[in-house]
Amino acid sequence: MRKSSLINAIVACSLLASSMLLAAEPSLQASHLSADMDTSTQPGDDFFAYANGTWLKDTSIPPDRSWFGVFAQLRDLSQKRVAELIRDTSLSAPAKGSAARQVADYYNAVMDEAAVEKKGTTRGK
Repeated sequence: MRKSSLINAIVACSLLASSMLLAAEPSLQASHLSADMDTSTQPGDDFFAYANGTWLKDTSIPPDRSWFGVFAQLRDLSQKRVAELIRDTSLSAPAKGSAARQVADYYNAVMDEAAVEKKGTTRGK
């Protein structure tokens, strides 16, 4: 793959991910994002500080992370939605033999702590 094609693909993916996050999270809409700007800094002097200054001052990196940003927020939101989808599927009554039933059965088996503890760490049938 040519270098320019790779860069274009990365930019396209970044824009897509950002637009998905903005569409999904009302708290990240443009009006909220403008609150993250430091308008006391002139954009011509330091555009990064102008665009991100207030967010940088007000946001701390969670203690369990080495970095934090929009992509981390997008990942967290995606993981939350997948967990909710799996949980909701496990509570429903999917048709026998369907993919949804397989997901529900696997999830319920893993969440059955008593059975997991009883089985222990040995391999069984």
